[in-house]
Amino acid sequence: MSGEESRNRLWNEIHESFREFVLPEDNQKILKANLRVLRTEYRSMNNSSLSPRFSSKDMRDAYMVAYHPGHAYLSHNVLCRISEELAYQEQKNYTVTVLGAGCAAEILAFLQWAITRESVCEKVTVNLVDVQDWTAQRKIGLFPLVNDYLESGFLEIISFQTDVCSSNGRELINQLVPQSNLVITPALFTELTDDCRNKLFDLVLKALNPTGLLLIMDQSEVSEFRPWIENKSKHVGKIAVIALEDLVRRVPGPPIWLREQVLDGTDGLIPRSKYKWTWMLCMARHHL
Repeated sequence: MSGEESRNRLWNEIHESFREFVLPEDNQKILKANLRVLRTEYRSMNNSSLSPRFSSKDMRDAYMVAYHPGHAYLSHNVLCRISEELAYQEQKNYTVTVLGAGCAAEILAFLQWAITRESVCEKVTVNLVDVQDWTAQRKIGLFPLVNDYLESGFLEIISFQTDVCSSNGRELINQLVPQSNLVITPALFTELTDDCRNKLFDLVLKALNPTGLLLIMDQSEVSEFRPWIENKSKHVGKIAVIALEDLVRRVPGPPIWLREQVLDGTDGLIPRSKYKWTWMLCMARHHL
């Protein structure tokens, strides 16, 4: 199966996972109202560091329906570009930690990528860290898609709810990151204040083990992410950059039923068709 075929399969499977959730008319009305608010808040991030109010379950539901599939699709594209660097094929046990995990789109992408690789890996351990409680959304848009891996013992998922910028969050990072082969921070740094994201970046980099990898992904034009990550890449005393790229990628259109019921093309409900992301894969220089 080619990378494109694998991504399209993932795209379709994620949409099917929440189809029943979208069917009730009351849910459609709530989703539409909150999606309009969510998109307004995303647009406002271009001019401030304020992040969407994911403390609201309804807002998390709206994200799952409108953005979760696209973020998985893009993450899979990035993983395919760094297949050899991830060294997944050589490890019997592989640990992935996601900071700012949300609905865990990146884990769906990782597993979809992993099943196409020849590997000796016997178990993947996943640590999901987020300040909000995404349990309800993961029950719909994550666990049904990975249940076979969980039942076979190949996959273990551990969830943590904490603010990564708090003392408890920093303690958790110092516990999880050294055990991880790969740390992913998807759309996290743009949702933090400048002071917090700089301290968090340094903390994660310092906690990486000698072969640990840090993959940072976010929207290029939000909260000045592109110049921020470019600046970080130049700190050669701290960081060894393996790859730094801009990714402009179109995603498939949503299924007809979702366009009819929620993403109907009216104001604030136009399906997202293209993303502009910047991503960087790096290691800690102090280990080299």
